[in-house]
Amino acid sequence: MSAVYSLYGKIGSGKSTFPFTMPGKKFVFDLERGANRATWRFEPEDYTLWTPNDKVSLDDIMISKGYRSHGKRARLAKILEKYIEVINDDEHQVIVFDSYKLMWDAITDGYLEELQDIQWQEATDKSPHMNQDQLAASMRWRERLTQLDYGKPNSRSRQLIDASKIVNKNLVLIHHITDEHGRELINGNWVNVVVGKKLDGFRHTNGIADWVIYTYNDVVVPTNGKAPEAKVPVLYGFIEKAPVGVDLMGQTMAMPSYGQLELRVMALGRTMI
Repeated sequence: MSAVYSLYGKIGSGKSTFPFTMPGKKFVFDLERGANRATWRFEPEDYTLWTPNDKVSLDDIMISKGYRSHGKRARLAKILEKYIEVINDDEHQVIVFDSYKLMWDAITDGYLEELQDIQWQEATDKSPHMNQDQLAASMRWRERLTQLDYGKPNSRSRQLIDASKIVNKNLVLIHHITDEHGRELINGNWVNVVVGKKLDGFRHTNGIADWVIYTYNDVVVPTNGKAPEAKVPVLYGFIEKAPVGVDLMGQTMAMPSYGQLELRVMALGRTMI
């Protein structure tokens, strides 16, 4: 059986390493171009790293007010074409997006460009005889998606995730965390403050995923006779959601891996999903 895994947490907390401990050959959409930092202790024949080989454009460096996006739809199409190829092959059993935040950005950026293309088509239909350079210069391009626009990107993201289940492949979605803001009453005034941390990216990820693991790091003092100042960094994985019952929820793994997760499931007399 297959499952969707969501791993989110701080930089350097072991998110990218976890999928390489899973059985089967991995295909990694290395959108952050940093997955190679997690591969050094794994055999090269066990995984495939892929990036879209983007060319840098003005869009990537500076977006000014009224600027029209270019190449975002084509970039999204390139990634999706590769995804369809991989989910239908017999070589890979695990698909990884590192990070899914950048995949979500690709989906929303592509849709924004799609809406700008509709703007342009409507403008040229309305003023067919106007010089196109002058028409383009007069345009007030949409700069961002509104809350009402997110229906289609949300649907496309869900369809992408659901596709892995159709072909019975494990899907791992990696996210960083970002500040979560709220309002507090301080000295009689309501002010915006940081109230916690949340997943950065497609906000429905953890609701869709079968497994949700929050990763973090800490330092511990070794108990093997070393000096107290010789602190050792340790990575942790906190299980927030599990498809095999509530028994695993709330448990913490030190140096989290698929093997550790499987042992905990087997200890409950169950099998991995």
